[in-house]
Amino acid sequence: MQCKVPGCKLKATHTFAKAPVCECHRYYLQQEAEEAYEDRVLFESIRKHTIWKKVEPGDEKKVIVAEVKNGEITALRLKNDKFTINRRNAYKGVKVLWTV
Repeated sequence: MQCKVPGCKLKATHTFAKAPVCECHRYYLQQEAEEAYEDRVLFESIRKHTIWKKVEPGDEKKVIVAEVKNGEITALRLKNDKFTINRRNAYKGVKVLWTV
């Protein structure tokens, strides 16, 4: 398997947060983590392959409108998860988004 750092052509021989990386990039990722850099550029380049791949501000994800009621969006679908918006009576298991 190839290293997941963009532009790297080396074989992945290690992992960092379960993302396959080469030995060199694993060393630099470990340094970023230990020294708590504010801008973790290398880590951000592989974050989508890690165990911390949740949606964060600035991420681009495909969201599908799941429900519309009276011209307003009441639910969205992101992959297999359904999110309702400002709806108190959502059925069990649905994640609720609260808007401001």
